[in-house]
Amino acid sequence: MDRPVFQWRERIEDGAAALLADWWHSGLIVPAAAVETADGGDWLLTHAEARADGALWFPGEMLTGVDDICAGPVWASSAREVYPSWLRAQAPMPFHQAHGHSTALAWDRGLWWAETWVRPSLTVHADLRHIVFRAGGRSIVGIDPGHGVSPAPVYAPLVLADGVVRV
Repeated sequence: MDRPVFQWRERIEDGAAALLADWWHSGLIVPAAAVETADGGDWLLTHAEARADGALWFPGEMLTGVDDICAGPVWASSAREVYPSWLRAQAPMPFHQAHGHSTALAWDRGLWWAETWVRPSLTVHADLRHIVFRAGGRSIVGIDPGHGVSPAPVYAPLVLADGVVRV
């Protein structure tokens, strides 16, 4: 099945595209890292979110405007594709996760992107601009402060002080 694909106005030069492809094939660019913490937390750190299902590069709502059950973690919307996928999953999340790239709340307008039935699973930390999703004893921490033309007025990284990168 063909999927609609977004178009960037900006284009990357051929040499830069070839360099990025080389980095990907040699393992210098990875879509995620595994981190262990002293309290036994297994964390998956990703650019965007990992769904309960889906392939890595399939576009989702963020690129196409259409919610897609098959959207991969690089382009899935946290509010409308990722969090609902884990609430509907037959198995619990195998790890905690931290991601950027999308948020369940439009920080600048105070409007939810997440549907009403998903919101009880979310906790907002406005002082950090983090949103924590919880399901089955695991958490997904969304760290997208909603920068626009100017930086967000407040935001903070997620700090796993005792974390050790494993992958």
